[in-house]
Amino acid sequence: MLQTKDREQRSCKDLAEEAGKAVLVPIQDFQELAKAIDIYEGRTIKPLLFEKKDTAKRIIIPSGASLILLEVEGSSIHFLKDEGDKVGRREKIMLVLTGKREVRVVKSPREGFIISVFTLSHSRPEKYLVVIVGVDDACEL
Repeated sequence: MLQTKDREQRSCKDLAEEAGKAVLVPIQDFQELAKAIDIYEGRTIKPLLFEKKDTAKRIIIPSGASLILLEVEGSSIHFLKDEGDKVGRREKIMLVLTGKREVRVVKSPREGFIISVFTLSHSRPEKYLVVIVGVDDACEL
């Protein structure tokens, strides 16, 4: 059961039936995602349906769901998890090599799904935006 922004309890089955009304956001399309989320509040504005590339994995996120937006910057970044993967709280999701050649570990702040990883710039240092939705705010189909 998921709790929507108006505190209504909804099942994943109910959300799956509404998937046809949801905005289908391609994983790599930041422009479409930006139209569907409030970046300042960290919430979805409308329901989202994410499909992971090369698999049948789908994740439905209702409107009003809380999102975590992590900005990661470093001279080199190594991803330990892929988009669509489920992560546990404090699970390692990437390693960042800093300009001082120190290795920093980025951990997930909560249990959930990595929805998207976007490159923010094509310069050095590398900069990425990682979008995570909590497991309580999404349904995996």
